[in-house]
Amino acid sequence: AYKLRESAWVKRFKQIELAAEKISILLLVAINQEKQSCKICVQAQPALEQQTLPNNLCLSLSNEGDRILAETTAKTEDNLIQLPYFRGIKAERFKIGLTLNSAEHQEEFVI
Repeated sequence: AYKLRESAWVKRFKQIELAAEKISILLLVAINQEKQSCKICVQAQPALEQQTLPNNLCLSLSNEGDRILAETTAKTEDNLIQLPYFRGIKAERFKIGLTLNSAEHQEEFVI
């Protein structure tokens, strides 16, 4: 995450409520525009009132056709989880999902 401190990265976050589990997660998306594509980093972090992520929280990346391209799962005491960096081109669509037990949330993005 240290590389995200560079000024070339545009960073935004959104607080996601997993209502069925009564928990808040911060979803961070950082984009670095390069010549022909964008480099993208996605993290899930605990909301301010929590120190760690819930065990078994799953963060996933899928394409427009809902095919899962990457995913990672929080373990006990994790204070963030991050998908592998990925690239995309302008107008390309992708989805980021958060899943915990029966609670699911999905955000759609367009580069």
